[in-house]
Amino acid sequence: MSVLWTSPAWSWPLLLVTAAGALILTVRFYDQSRPRPTSGLRKALVVLRCAALLLLLLGVAGPLLTRLAERQVPARLVLVLEDSGSMALEHEPMALEHEPGGRTRWETALGLVDSLAEGLAGMDLAGTDPAVAPWLARGNGLQPLRLFQRGDAIIPEPEAHGTSLDGLLRQVKAATTTEPVAAWVLLADGNETQPDSGPATTPDVPFFVVGLGDTEGSADRMIKDLRYPDTAFAEDRVTVEATVVDRFTESPDTEPVVVRLREGDTVLAEQSVRLRDGAAQVSLEFLPGRAGLRILELEVSPDDNERFLTNNRVSLGIDVRKARSRVLVLAPRPGWDVRFLCQAASRETRLSLEVVHRTATGLAFADSLVPFSPPTTATGWGRYEAVILVGWEDLPQDLDLSLLADAVREGLGLLVLPRTPGTWARAERVQRPAAPLADILPVELGQGRWRQQACFVRPDSLAAEHPVFSRVLAPGSGAFADQLPPLPAILDVALKPGARALLTAQPRGGQATAGFPLLGLWQPGRGRAVFWSGTRLWELAFWQPSQTVASQEHPPAVERLLRNLMVWLADGTRESGLRFAGRRSFYQEGEGMAPAARWRDMRGLPVTDRLPILEVRPLGAATGVDDEPGAADSPMRFSSSGYDPQREEFPFRVPALPPGRYALRLEGPGDPPVEGQAKEIIITAHSVEKTQVRQDARRLKQLAGRLQGRYLDARDPAMTSRLLRELAALDWSGRRLSNRQRWNPAEGWPFLVVVVLLLGCEWFLRRRHGLL
Repeated sequence: MSVLWTSPAWSWPLLLVTAAGALILTVRFYDQSRPRPTSGLRKALVVLRCAALLLLLLGVAGPLLTRLAERQVPARLVLVLEDSGSMALEHEPMALEHEPGGRTRWETALGLVDSLAEGLAGMDLAGTDPAVAPWLARGNGLQPLRLFQRGDAIIPEPEAHGTSLDGLLRQVKAATTTEPVAAWVLLADGNETQPDSGPATTPDVPFFVVGLGDTEGSADRMIKDLRYPDTAFAEDRVTVEATVVDRFTESPDTEPVVVRLREGDTVLAEQSVRLRDGAAQVSLEFLPGRAGLRILELEVSPDDNERFLTNNRVSLGIDVRKARSRVLVLAPRPGWDVRFLCQAASRETRLSLEVVHRTATGLAFADSLVPFSPPTTATGWGRYEAVILVGWEDLPQDLDLSLLADAVREGLGLLVLPRTPGTWARAERVQRPAAPLADILPVELGQGRWRQQACFVRPDSLAAEHPVFSRVLAPGSGAFADQLPPLPAILDVALKPGARALLTAQPRGGQATAGFPLLGLWQPGRGRAVFWSGTRLWELAFWQPSQTVASQEHPPAVERLLRNLMVWLADGTRESGLRFAGRRSFYQEGEGMAPAARWRDMRGLPVTDRLPILEVRPLGAATGVDDEPGAADSPMRFSSSGYDPQREEFPFRVPALPPGRYALRLEGPGDPPVEGQAKEIIITAHSVEKTQVRQDARRLKQLAGRLQGRYLDARDPAMTSRLLRELAALDWSGRRLSNRQRWNPAEGWPFLVVVVLLLGCEWFLRRRHGLL
C-alpha cells in the first residue's frame, strides 16, 4: 500500500503553516474565553476543533491510498458446439441400426465435453492454479452465440435452422477477446447451409475440429441444389431444377431414377434419368394454371435397401400470381425512346409491355403486326394498367382521346412523352394536344416552344421519398444529377395547380432559379398522369458513368427510374398504404422469419412516425403439412423494432413457428387503426437439417487446414485420449491480472459526517457549560 497526494508539492508548506496557525488560534481562543473552562474541558474543546480543522486541511491536500492487487485468471478451454437441427440426428446410424433410441450427435458432443473436463481435471498441468475452467458456447453462426454450463438445470436440444461455421468462429473470437484461452475445440457435423463470405477468423491458439456423425454408411440417394422461382405468373411455365446424387454406392451403373413433382396426389411433372458418376441433373416444367400459394413436393425414387428416405423428398413453395401488369405503348413513330422503354420493361418481371405503332393500314402491334383496335369505351382501356403515349401529333382519328382521359380518371396510369423533332431548325413549336388529353396532363404547354438551352437534371427535394425513386441509385454511386449529361433542349411548360415536379431542368449557371418542370405528375381522379417535357430520354437511359458498374441488381439510374415509373403507373394505387416489403411465403421447419413492412401515404411518401404491428394467426390444415396448429389458436402480435431509413422498411423478428399455414396481417396504430395488407404463409414440416444424415468431413478438414488446426473424428475410440494428450502439452498458465485499488478518504459523505460530528460535539460541550 502507498500514499499519494493530489495537491501539488508547493502547496504543502502553506497547508502546514495553516494547520499550525489554526492550532495556535484555537488554543488562544479558549485561553481567553469567559467564563474560563476547566482544564479538562478546555483540552477536549481544543482537540475537537483542531481535529475538525485538520481533517478539512487534509481533505484539501487530497491523500490517495493505493493498493496493487494481483490475481491469477485460469486458462480457458473453449468448447464450441454447433447448435443446429442436424445435431439432433443419430451419431452412428450404422452401429445403431437395430437401436432406434441411439445417441444423437448432440448427446455425443455433451459426452465429449464431460470427458475432456474430467480428463483435464485429473491431469497435473503446469501452472494451473486455479484449475482449468472450460468455456462452453453453442451457436450456428447465424444467431447470437449462447453460453451455458454443464450444471444447468435444462440444456435445450438443438433446433436452430442453418449453419455458418465461419460466422460461428467469428462470434467465438469476439466473445473470448478478453479471456486467457489455451485452445479451441469445435464440435460440429460440418453440414453448412450458408457459407460465410466475411473476413476469415484465425485463432491465436491451437485449434481442434471434432467431427460428429457418420461419414459413410449404406447407399443413400438424395436431392441437392434445388432451384426454382419464388414467384411466378399463371400463364408462364415454371422450371424446377435439381441434382440427384447417389452416395456410398459401389455400383457404377444404376437403374433409371424417377423424379416426380407433386402437388398433393397430383403429379405435375415426371422425368426418368440415369445417373452417371453418381449424379444427374433434372429439370421439370409445369404450367401453374391457377394463382395462389402453391406447395409442391419433389421426390426421387429410393435406392434398394436405402435407410434414410428423408432426403429423397423436398418441399417447395411458389407464389403464383394471376398476371403481369399490362402496359401499352402508343407510338405513331417509334424511335429510340420506345426502344429503351422496352428494354427497361423487359428487366422488370412485374410488367408485360406491348408496343403499338402506325402502319399504312392503321395501328398495329409491333411484334406481330396484328391490327390494333382502339377501345370504344372507357372500360375497354381497363385491360391495361398503364398507357405510354410517345407523341400525339400522328394519332389516327378513330382513337378517341376522351375515352382515354375518362379511363385515366377511373384509375389508368398515363405517361406522355413529346415527339423529339428531327432537326431543331423547324422545332419552334409543338402542336397542342387535343382538349381531352390536355385536361388530364399535369402541365400547361402554353405556346409549346422548345427552349434550346443546355439544362442539367435536378431531383426535387422530396423526390427521393417517392416510390418512383426507390433504389434508383446503387450504394456509393453519388448524387443522381452527377450521373446524367445535360439535356440539349426542354419544352417550355408550366405546372398546373396541384401538380408536382419530381425532376426539374436547371439551366447552366442558373443555380438561383427554380428550374423548369421536367417530370411532372399528378393524380386526376383515381388515375396517375405523368408528363416528360425533355427531349431524347433514351440518351439519359443510355448514359452510364465509367466509375459505376451496372448490373441486374444496380442498373443505371435512369433505367431503374423508368422501371419504377412504369410499375408506379401500373400499380400505383396498390403500392400505397401498409404493405409487406418481401414476397417470400414459404419457410422450412425451424426457420425464423424476418418479414418487413413498407408504409406509404396516398402521395407515396413513407410514414415513419408510427411503428406497425404484425399479427400472426394460425390457420387450419394445409396440403402437404403435418401437425398444423388448429384454426382456433389465438393470434400472436409482434411490434416492429424501428424504421430502417436505408431500406425504407419496418423490420420484424418472428421466432420459429410449428409447421402449418398462417395468416399474416399488418396493422398501424391510429384512431381507428390502419388496416394493412394480409397474406398467407406456409411452414412445411420438411427441413434441410433433417436431410443432413452424414458428417461433411471434407468441409471440416478444409476448415481445420485453413485455420492451421487439426481434424479429429469423434467415432475414433482413441480420439478423446489423443486430444487430452495434446491439450496436456499446452501452456495452461493463464494470465495474471493486476488490479490497482484506490481510496480517497476525503471523498464522499463519510468524511463530511466525521467533520460535522466533531464540530457538533464541540458545540454541545460549549452550550452545556455556558460558553456560547
